[in-house]
Amino acid sequence: MEYAGKDPIVECNDYRHVYLNDEVVCRCAYENDYGISSLEFGPDVKKIEDYAFHRCHNLKRIQFSNSLLSIGDMAFSSCYKLKDVKLP
Repeated sequence: MEYAGKDPIVECNDYRHVYLNDEVVCRCAYENDYGISSLEFGPDVKKIEDYAFHRCHNLKRIQFSNSLLSIGDMAFSSCYKLKDVKLP
């Protein structure tokens, strides 16, 4: 794996921006993580499995890459503050 020039997690106060670039975001990987405020998916991400970000109550922003092929069931369910979703 090659370093993409971005840190995976950038903390800011009690909330953080998360940059992910693994091929698969596993089932329930970040479930109930109330600290995530924004997500950015890098070019290597192909699949987000079921419930990966379920109940991330403070998630507000997501930026998807154009390489994403699949988003699992309920992957972003109960993300009540999610308002900004950027698609390629």
